[in-house]
Amino acid sequence: MNELATTQENSAISVIQQMVTSGNFDVSVARELLEMQKDFMKQQGIINYNNDFALMSKEIPVIARTKKTHTTFYAPLEDIVKAVQPILSKYGFSISFTTEQQGLEAVTVNCILQHKDGHSTKTALTLPTKAVNNSMNAMQAIGAAISYGKRYTICGILNIATAQDDDNNGFALNVRAESAKKPPIDDERLTKAIESINSKATTISKVTSSFTLTDEQLIRIGKEVTV
Repeated sequence: MNELATTQENSAISVIQQMVTSGNFDVSVARELLEMQKDFMKQQGIINYNNDFALMSKEIPVIARTKKTHTTFYAPLEDIVKAVQPILSKYGFSISFTTEQQGLEAVTVNCILQHKDGHSTKTALTLPTKAVNNSMNAMQAIGAAISYGKRYTICGILNIATAQDDDNNGFALNVRAESAKKPPIDDERLTKAIESINSKATTISKVTSSFTLTDEQLIRIGKEVTV
């Protein structure tokens, strides 16, 4: 919450407290003040979301397509999450998914982008769950559809571009290749790194560029980093 929003909230509460103290408490006026405050906070949340999203977008890389299907290459979901998770955390965002089964024929994947100040946006993709080849059973086909939906919705909501390793003049981020070059980090060292990030002695990007982090460690950074 920024300084303007905090001032607005304190002003509304201060007026209500003065009404109570003076004995001139008016329920309708208090309710109107609270509604005005709620509307202001909602609008401020949208502004903060848009500002932080604009800054975050500049840091999201083109991600390399490293996994091959029968006919093409694609960027796996785990590579996409590993690439964007530190950037999301840096700017106060988080990604979550929900699924809705549409009978036996289709499944809808919802991707929600939530900001620390309360505003969120959502995109959805409905996919058929029929197996595309004979090697899949029904459950595997549903799982494949959900994984496909997550990849496409997260790329859509974050404006992520993907390219093959040899495309984009070599600028595509190959998460797997990058991870192979970096050493892992143990929990004790990660704890110290998070303390350094919170004290502004280092940054999330410096930690993730120096070490290979597991999905659990990335999630821990997202939860424990406060700056």
